[in-house]
Amino acid sequence: MPILRFVGIPVAPGKEHLVPAIAEGLREGKAPGNPVFSGPIDQARSKGLTHALYVQFADRAEFEAYQPDPTHLDVAKNRVFPLFQEGKGPLVLDVEVPESVKPNPKGKITHVVAFAVKEGHFDDWAKGFERLKAGKAQGLPGNLLFGGRLLPDERTKPYNHVLVGEYESWDELKAYGPHPAHQAVVTENFRPIVSEPAVVLDFLVPN
Repeated sequence: MPILRFVGIPVAPGKEHLVPAIAEGLREGKAPGNPVFSGPIDQARSKGLTHALYVQFADRAEFEAYQPDPTHLDVAKNRVFPLFQEGKGPLVLDVEVPESVKPNPKGKITHVVAFAVKEGHFDDWAKGFERLKAGKAQGLPGNLLFGGRLLPDERTKPYNHVLVGEYESWDELKAYGPHPAHQAVVTENFRPIVSEPAVVLDFLVPN
């Protein structure tokens, strides 16, 4: 099954121009996976994260080959870690998705929401996500690609679930937020079962 990796990065002021070199370095060094994007995110609900790296993997074998890959380690050491704000680290969100999920992010807004779901409520979260997908019939904007459990990683805590969507424009994403179908799920399904507010990574992937 494919794996999507989203890394939220707290970039120090004055170093923003160095972020595109992260994905470029992974591509140039032919690291496993497809580095789709490294760049700025909307910071309205990002909890201090300012930029993101988005990498797609064809399967778990490619994902596991990426972890010790020399290019990946070199890029992390020389192009990622030096960018961090003092005392802050990344948020790493890895999610395994069904083969039927076909991300098509070029020219679109990718919307990633990480949830800290309380123990004992994982099934409730899944029901909420299914209700959210059903909102399409009520005119809910955008394309909800996937919602489910994150792969375990110390850099993910306290988050354990993620929702991923794609939107044709910032205006479409803005229309999604206040839509009644979305607000009903947030209020009735998600908010009562999380231990803290969600963190959101929204970014435009250039064509």
